[in-house]
Amino acid sequence: MLTPTINSNIDHIITILIIVMCMASCVMGATRIFNVMNYGAVGNGRTDDSHAFLNAWKAACQSPTTSGTPVVLVPPRRTFFLSPITFNGPCKSSRIYMLVSGNLVAPIKTAWRGKQKNAWIIFYRVNGLVVKGKGGQNCKGPTGMIFRRCNGLRLDGFSKVNGPGSHILIMASNDAVVSNLQVIAPGDSPNTDGIAISSSTNVQIRNSFIATGDDCIAISAGSSNIGISGITCGPGHGISIGSLGSGGYDTVENVRVRNCTLKQTLTGVRIKSLQEDSTLAHICFSEQQCLTHF
Repeated sequence: MLTPTINSNIDHIITILIIVMCMASCVMGATRIFNVMNYGAVGNGRTDDSHAFLNAWKAACQSPTTSGTPVVLVPPRRTFFLSPITFNGPCKSSRIYMLVSGNLVAPIKTAWRGKQKNAWIIFYRVNGLVVKGKGGQNCKGPTGMIFRRCNGLRLDGFSKVNGPGSHILIMASNDAVVSNLQVIAPGDSPNTDGIAISSSTNVQIRNSFIATGDDCIAISAGSSNIGISGITCGPGHGISIGSLGSGGYDTVENVRVRNCTLKQTLTGVRIKSLQEDSTLAHICFSEQQCLTHF
């Protein structure tokens, strides 16, 4: 049995290794660490640590660029209970990291009264955001994570588990790279899209495992230049474009899917458009090849 001192030393060593690996892989150079534990987080899975996370985020986001690249650290070997929370930008640094090595858990849906009801974790107007780590995340409310107006977004190496709504939603963002994720929910889950993309451009989704019982990846109106590769998908509905046409005329352009494995899926890659007399969905797979669905 490990003594508290040994446990503390192990946590310290793991934290140092995470930071070193991040610096080596991301070539960040000088960094400034904002450990949520230093801002009052408890990490026992029961105490609400939202306020501590927000304080750490605000300090990192407003950190002067001369202080080095800010890194919000969620340390390993702990579970952090978070109420619905929004991390707002813009931040002073052109790049800001959130390293998630511990576990994050959400309250049950009935505990969300008086709080934001559309998502658990929202990042808004945070350019150059990198969310990275090996920690798990468990959501028990609507959409798990929304990234809205987050240009230059990077999501890498974490798990998103058991969301009753969409797990990850990327909205109105440009230049996003999603890689090495595990997104998991029971095979009979309804409306639990793994990764949803809306009104976004230049999005790459790579080398991830998605098994949510619904669309592994869903691409909706206003999105273009979407690259999907190395995805293992299923059980679920497959990879979907749409539904399109709710506004009368919708466009999705230049979607490329390659080197993906789909198992126990309803379809492979499909286009969904609304069947209404006034609906026109204009779907472009490349600049030269377009389909029009009435």
